[in-house]
Amino acid sequence: MLVILDATVFCADFQMSGNAFRVFFGGYRRAGLTPCIPQSVHDEVLNKYREECAAFAAQADKLARDASRVLGRVVMYFPEKTVLEAFISEYSARLHGLISDHDFAYLRYPKISHKDLVARALARRRPFRDSGAGYRDSLLWEALLEHLVQEPGPLALVTANTRDFWARNGLHPDLCADIQAMGLPVGHIRLFRTLEELNHTLIIPTLERLDDVRGKIENGTASFSLNKWVREDLPMFLWDEEGLGPLEPGHGRCRFSSVRTVKSLHVDAVRQVAPDQILLAATADVDGIIDVSADWEDYQRHDDVREFFQSEDNESFTTTWADVPVRVTAAFSLILTAETLSVLSSELDWYETDYIKKVELNPHPQDSV
Repeated sequence: MLVILDATVFCADFQMSGNAFRVFFGGYRRAGLTPCIPQSVHDEVLNKYREECAAFAAQADKLARDASRVLGRVVMYFPEKTVLEAFISEYSARLHGLISDHDFAYLRYPKISHKDLVARALARRRPFRDSGAGYRDSLLWEALLEHLVQEPGPLALVTANTRDFWARNGLHPDLCADIQAMGLPVGHIRLFRTLEELNHTLIIPTLERLDDVRGKIENGTASFSLNKWVREDLPMFLWDEEGLGPLEPGHGRCRFSSVRTVKSLHVDAVRQVAPDQILLAATADVDGIIDVSADWEDYQRHDDVREFFQSEDNESFTTTWADVPVRVTAAFSLILTAETLSVLSSELDWYETDYIKKVELNPHPQDSV
């Protein structure tokens, strides 16, 4: 099956070094999949990377100028134009190398005429929206249709662009009509919002289970300590998540700062991703501490902040804070080296606390015992 990756997949992990790409690159051949990147997507990803680099450079420039004013001396920063161009060139080479190494199929720009593309835009047929936006997505879609004319086999499209391609849980009716006009069933195209979702459905079930490694991790005889990882690294994953504590999101800050006690720890799956890489999925139930803080503006504007801190006077303050105990359950996935079980990449799959219901971020691998 051909798997077409939209720009949203690459922009979610420009370096293609996170869990999703590691699992995909390690298992797509075994699952009988062929990765594919349309030329329009390739060009869009490079342009987006350039824009991101330029934005960071502008931020660094502003911070350097602000620091110079405060410190009374010149503060230098590194992202000069030549350096940025070097980063962009290096990234282009990396992208091209991965595409080549993994035998990506390549969809050329579609041969559709400007007249026909304009007609689709004027008719507001998806991927074009009512505003007329959607040109690049329409190029991707037309390239996909042209491919089906030549090779009408089933394919998958991975895109987080729900506005232009999705309707509820499947293809938008306009796109369904295009497929049916070719004499193909709507289900001929499988739609996935993220690479993680595709991996969970098509790749992970084909990966070899490593029950011996799982047993060693569970009984503590492996070189990798899951308990230690939870204590030291789980707080980093939860640090920027909103709504963990007693305040509403945006009303001050509630940050998970430390694990006090690991109440339970369960290994959910251990699979061979590649000869040198292992997928480990686990769920931890912990008691920890949330750092709750707010400034004077938060205190004046929000009832929940005033109720929580309950100041007895009206004197203004810069910041006030408190440590709050919390129970957290979190599921996560790690990619480990096969030889030493060192962590290569990791991601949070879902979590819940005393204050919020389950927040699902990614599908969580789970083997039957």
